[in-house]
Amino acid sequence: SMWSCKILLIVAAIRLVAPSMAASQATQYAHVICTETKRVRVDPLLAVSLTAHESNWRASAISPDGEDFGLGQLRARYIGACRQGPGPACEAVKASLLDGPTNLRMTIAALRRNEDMCRKQTKHHSARETLSAYAGLSRPPHRYCGRQFLRGRWRQLPTHKGVAEVLRLRARLSRFR
Repeated sequence: SMWSCKILLIVAAIRLVAPSMAASQATQYAHVICTETKRVRVDPLLAVSLTAHESNWRASAISPDGEDFGLGQLRARYIGACRQGPGPACEAVKASLLDGPTNLRMTIAALRRNEDMCRKQTKHHSARETLSAYAGLSRPPHRYCGRQFLRGRWRQLPTHKGVAEVLRLRARLSRFR
């Protein structure tokens, strides 16, 4: 099925996009990806591609504006104690986002939530829409998931550059299946 996940294939995909990563680290991440994507039914190669795009597989990555953390560049202010604003509890959340396996689990869960939201709001939930939602390209009530509601139906907006890059990388990786 689309959600079948082979550890060695995911290790190879990770090492292809992050050649300097140690095999042991890639294997640890591949186990997380296979376990989580199988559990929540997300395409494992989409998770690999998104992570390559967001952080270049650097668990310690923090965006220049200090908002996005770790492998999936998750926006801290929307997570746990950071929702209540700055403070020691929010700093603990930010530190946890710099743990690779933790961030990867949360990134995969976010992909699942975004796909579900796109399905509910627009009835469209391809990888393109899911990634558009992940990239923050939703402005309710008339824009969700890279689509805009115009004249009674959801119309596709131009594909965001970052979304297109992730989709191209995913297509490249899928040739090795």
